[in-house]
Amino acid sequence: MSKYSIGIDFGTLSARAVIADVENGKIIGGSEVFDYPHGVITELFGKPLPEGYALQHPRDYTDALELLIPTLVNKNSISPADVVSIAIDFTACTVFPLSSDGTPLCFDKKYEREPHAYAKLWKHAGATKYAKKIEDAARKHSDMLKLTGNMMSGEFMYPKLYETYIEAPHIYKETARFVNAGDYLASLLVGHYVHSMAYATIKEHYDNSESGGYPPRAFFEEIDEGFADVLDKTGRELDKVGDSCGNICKEWAERLGLTENTAIAVPIVDAHGPLGAMGIEDGKAVVALGTSAVMAVLSSKYAYVDGVLSIGHEATAKGLTTYEAGIRAMGDLYAWFINNCLPAEYEKRAEQSGMNIHAYLRSLAEKKAIGESGLLALDWWNGNRSVIPNDKLSGMILGMRLSTKPEDIYRAIIESTVFELRKVYTNYVSQGVEIKSFVAAGGIAAKDPMLMQILADVLNIDVDCLTVKEATALGTSVWGAVAAGCYGSLEEASAKMKPPIDKTYHPIAENVEKYEKLYERYSELYEYFAKNNDVMEFLYDFKFEN
Repeated sequence: MSKYSIGIDFGTLSARAVIADVENGKIIGGSEVFDYPHGVITELFGKPLPEGYALQHPRDYTDALELLIPTLVNKNSISPADVVSIAIDFTACTVFPLSSDGTPLCFDKKYEREPHAYAKLWKHAGATKYAKKIEDAARKHSDMLKLTGNMMSGEFMYPKLYETYIEAPHIYKETARFVNAGDYLASLLVGHYVHSMAYATIKEHYDNSESGGYPPRAFFEEIDEGFADVLDKTGRELDKVGDSCGNICKEWAERLGLTENTAIAVPIVDAHGPLGAMGIEDGKAVVALGTSAVMAVLSSKYAYVDGVLSIGHEATAKGLTTYEAGIRAMGDLYAWFINNCLPAEYEKRAEQSGMNIHAYLRSLAEKKAIGESGLLALDWWNGNRSVIPNDKLSGMILGMRLSTKPEDIYRAIIESTVFELRKVYTNYVSQGVEIKSFVAAGGIAAKDPMLMQILADVLNIDVDCLTVKEATALGTSVWGAVAAGCYGSLEEASAKMKPPIDKTYHPIAENVEKYEKLYERYSELYEYFAKNNDVMEFLYDFKFEN
């Protein structure tokens, strides 16, 4: 009798789930998707939130559980007794406050109009203005910045919590615990608090080395004496990735139609999920291409590397360090262009051709020769995550003319995101993080062969592509198989459950040569605006003075 692991990938706009046979990783009956009804919240009760705010409603997360899991089990006529595990991955750091009884504060009518009572999504930029103060405190009292490329980003846990402390002190005081969204769901399922090593090492500055640990109290006191209790509100106990955090509790077993023998895996970061579907191996690099793009590398080497977003020892697997860097806006950037800059005529043509608008634009853009548009872009519409991390950097397109077409701009911003990924890749290699194999996954990897060929040409390497639908959810189910005791290690489970590579993109010599010339000029702009000119930072600050 087959046994099954359910993997659920909680992304920026939706949750996607699969049920996989733990023996071979075969997905049973396809995937299920739950689009968050509240989406990304940028206004509350008709009132626009400040620029950069990106909130979510935790109710969407629990609704996703209650719809996706029973649907998968019932649709595929799976016996509940054969579902041995549930594994969750989630965006990080997506964090929100809980009351003393473990309920999200935004569920309380008293706080439903309070922005800081909701989940602050990974890309919430409201805390950016507090990151510099926290960074300065870290330089005085701790060497914790060595875990995050020698900088502090508004994406991380402490700036987001400090933002609540300053702007909504009553919310901060009322909060019994701040939780990562993935930890919250795992905690509900097992009936006790769960705090994953993945989130702690990647976004909470927990140094998982023999001499490491959490930042010292003096660091938090330097920020503000009243903020010194923040670790009491996040919890210091940690659960190791690759372990079970317990079996599902009676209440949730009944709600989901499962047995209480179902193991719940310690949750992981969404960008790490694809590794389960590609192989938990030293030197494995995966770039997950979605709303943002994260390039994660597994390594047996534990070192502090400049220019990365996070360094998490055992964030993904025991004995391995996960190096994480990437770009903040990829799919988000492409969507921005279509939503704000595209003539209605293009939408009409796409509809007439039977294509979605992305496919239609791609069909035009891929006919262009490299450099034909005369455009060069910097992709910092949402700041720079790596290698010169700076939340205040902004996007730019150089070379616009009256003859410039939408497809020219579309291709230029695609090329800019790939150039940025080359910066990330080169930074890893130049600092001794060995990359033995490189795999791309995610919705964009499966849908955009033009981008994938550009990626191979710009990086000048072979790029394996995993186009299986919901590769992240499938990969996450591997952690569930280990949590249920079906395998002794993640390495063994992944080797058995990973699907074959669907396609490999090889660099084309002629394209490599042309892109090298463009990349050299891109690098000049990159260095100039990131290091030698503060006009972008000035514009960012000046905007908020008015």
